[in-house]
Amino acid sequence: MGQNLCLNLKTGAVSQTGAYDRDVRQRLDVRLDADWQDREKTFGTELRVYDDKTGSALWKKRFRKDPPVISQEEPGVLVFFWGMEGETAWDEIAHSSLLTKTADETHEEHQGVLTELVDSHSGAVLRQVMSPEGANSGWGKEPGLYVSGEKDKRFARVYGNLVAVHGNESNTVVYDAKTGTRLMAFWGQPIAGSSELGLLAATNHDQEVVVYDVGTGKELSNVMVDHPVTAAQFVAAKKQLLIVTSGQMVYTLDVSGARGPSISQTAQAVGAAKP
Repeated sequence: MGQNLCLNLKTGAVSQTGAYDRDVRQRLDVRLDADWQDREKTFGTELRVYDDKTGSALWKKRFRKDPPVISQEEPGVLVFFWGMEGETAWDEIAHSSLLTKTADETHEEHQGVLTELVDSHSGAVLRQVMSPEGANSGWGKEPGLYVSGEKDKRFARVYGNLVAVHGNESNTVVYDAKTGTRLMAFWGQPIAGSSELGLLAATNHDQEVVVYDVGTGKELSNVMVDHPVTAAQFVAAKKQLLIVTSGQMVYTLDVSGARGPSISQTAQAVGAAKP
């Protein structure tokens, strides 16, 4: 079992709340239960989604082939993620008219990724974004595409209208979800973003946190924390970035002057959770 922590955004105080089961995949506002079927018999995986508070069933969906990687950064929206080298991504596109292709799309049919935004309470597809981040694959001597044995490190994070796609080379490209415009790119992986503030936070080395201006791609702040980052989130109303580390320290970074020279270059620990 694990322990949930509650962070007071006004005072920075950290308190313990209810326990949780580490074996149950937890999201912000729904609970996911994927039944990994014997594909030789059923040829699919059924995803069942439940209300996180009441436990009542909300919706379910069966994937004929490869199931998605699922994440959630904001309430109400699940993010489904597939490589285009599989079959399910193409099935999803065929049954939707909401696809946006990014400005740097590739002409290689089976290279790239599909990021799909889904209403967490109804299962309705809200938007699809196809971008060209390739798999660990290439063309071999025999006809067809081969996939290497290396672990696929690609994933996507969605923050409002910002889609950040992380690749196998520890690279990240940020797109506008509505237009497909390529906004910026950097080395490292995204940890938080705010389309309202136009900011994105990332890390490329243990204990490092970098804040970027998405509109210009400019690095606005680079700070070091006590341990590797386990979670981070922008609080747009307070113009702050909250950072939680594996050392159970909570930091705040003032980004109120992020578009000018007054940005704070230091983060102050405002609370620590007891082990």
